[in-house]
Amino acid sequence: MLYVLETSFDDGATWSSHELSGPLVDPMGIAGSYFIDENIGLARRSGDNAWFKTDDGGSTWSSTPGVPGIWFAQGSPTRIFCFGTSAGTKTSVDSGATWEGLADGPVDGVAQLLFLDSLNGFSGSVYGIHYTADGGATWQLKFPTPCFRVAHRDPQKGVALGPPDTYMQTSLYRTEDQWSAITSTEMADQLDIPTVLFYDPAGGLFASDGSHMYCSHDDGDSWTLEFTLPSADVIRGLIRIGDHLIAYSDHGYLARKDLPL
Repeated sequence: MLYVLETSFDDGATWSSHELSGPLVDPMGIAGSYFIDENIGLARRSGDNAWFKTDDGGSTWSSTPGVPGIWFAQGSPTRIFCFGTSAGTKTSVDSGATWEGLADGPVDGVAQLLFLDSLNGFSGSVYGIHYTADGGATWQLKFPTPCFRVAHRDPQKGVALGPPDTYMQTSLYRTEDQWSAITSTEMADQLDIPTVLFYDPAGGLFASDGSHMYCSHDDGDSWTLEFTLPSADVIRGLIRIGDHLIAYSDHGYLARKDLPL
């Protein structure tokens, strides 16, 4: 069987195929990949969540330090964070070549790491929402309630999802002042347990419960269905590229929505 990784560096207009070989090959596929530029990239093997690095655009791969929970910092592409290691939280500023420990911040149970730019970042975990204003060097606990999805329009305005209750209802927490004052509401019935939460400054608040993507223009009070993937597919994330919102899924499906700049 042939295993292939596809890469694009022009918003999906053209794609390059890289046949995978060696330790990165896994019958369950690649669970995640991230390219810093056209040459340097990281990929996670599904079977055991091991990470591998390429320096030649995906042609060859080598193993990275065996630590779980790698997260990439948007706006600072060479910075990576690792949570839940036996040595505590670690960070790398050189794409994983070297690592250093962090004295504070989320230690484990991190479900999401969101950077708005090279300095301002948020994490959602079993301990709550942490915030950094210096690129992850130091962190503050802003909201000590378990939150597993975090989305911010800017450093002040954001939303977060708590865990479902015994009736499978999920609380949506909202703030206008970086989690000093907080309001909450229940998610709509069609979005009981969202797997994706994404705040676009121009396009609105987006959420997915699997194969369905919804949008809200009133911070989560009401939702409209944007699109639906094939029933066996699951939306795993959203990213804005130029004036397009791109949704990517387990089976490699890409859905695109035009957004205002």
